[in-house]
Amino acid sequence: MANNGKQPLLSLLGVDYLITKLPVEKTSVTSAGVQFQQFESRFPRAWISHDLIHFPPLKSSSPDNLRARTESVFFPLGKIRDLRASAVVESAEKPGFPKLPSTNVPAIDNCRIVDYQDQEVTIEAELASPGMVILSDTYTENWRATVAVKQGKDYRAPEMVPIYRTNRVMRGICLPAGSYQITFRYHPTLFWIGSLVTLVTCLGCSTALLLLRNQSSAEA
Repeated sequence: MANNGKQPLLSLLGVDYLITKLPVEKTSVTSAGVQFQQFESRFPRAWISHDLIHFPPLKSSSPDNLRARTESVFFPLGKIRDLRASAVVESAEKPGFPKLPSTNVPAIDNCRIVDYQDQEVTIEAELASPGMVILSDTYTENWRATVAVKQGKDYRAPEMVPIYRTNRVMRGICLPAGSYQITFRYHPTLFWIGSLVTLVTCLGCSTALLLLRNQSSAEA
């Protein structure tokens, strides 16, 4: 893919500089011959989109299907999609907006990360109209999201909302107009399920051994 095709994808991932030996526009060359290009229009870590485009989940993750879906998301009809204006969601059903009360509706959108940790991210967002808050971090099913509605200067009790696979690899949640505090938390479901299965198996083996030992003692 040519560099003009890579640039919007790298900007979407928040890349500041591209280091390359190939000639690129607006480059500075170091004494070692390394060229770099600054992406002035890189995406923030979190932002808001108001136009939602829905795709059903892929039925097969074959290389051809993955390639075709990626091209449809990022380069529809061979043109670069403006992902600042639109968000591409892949889900079984078209996303809907949760029934949260519309309070403290701002005049303009605003979105900022106020706390970032490995397993928890907190965002404060103001939406002038219904839209999707997108976090450019990787989407997995082990993440959960809660939303607290702002009322006055405080926030109400948080409510669980669904996280959608957005722009192929990112996380997005749908919200009506209003002011919110969003928290993404990591829940390693598979780890805990695996641990529970291991624990039950160990208890079963221990019980069986105990029964066999008691039976042997009774026969002796």
